[in-house]
Amino acid sequence: MAELKNFPESLTNPAVILCADIESDDDDQISILEQVINSIPKNISMYVLEKEGLAAFAQAYHIKGYPTFLLFVSGSEKDRFLGKADYANLAGFIKKHLSL
Repeated sequence: MAELKNFPESLTNPAVILCADIESDDDDQISILEQVINSIPKNISMYVLEKEGLAAFAQAYHIKGYPTFLLFVSGSEKDRFLGKADYANLAGFIKKHLSL
């Protein structure tokens, strides 16, 4: 849990955090998130939480299911997207909140 101290409050760039149970075949969600992040003309960080940090983070941020995408801006949660995402839905979600 030490590596999660002050995370995500310490983030300076907008960031998308994917909370996923990778063992349940959410690898495609990582790929989709990477594609979306790479297509947006803004510096956005991407994090994937799994195993060690997932349980504590999920409890702290009241994550109810997986996958969950959390968008943080200036260290505060802006919104979240629960469930499997496709490229268009995830890109639209991020762009809407970053006014792109």
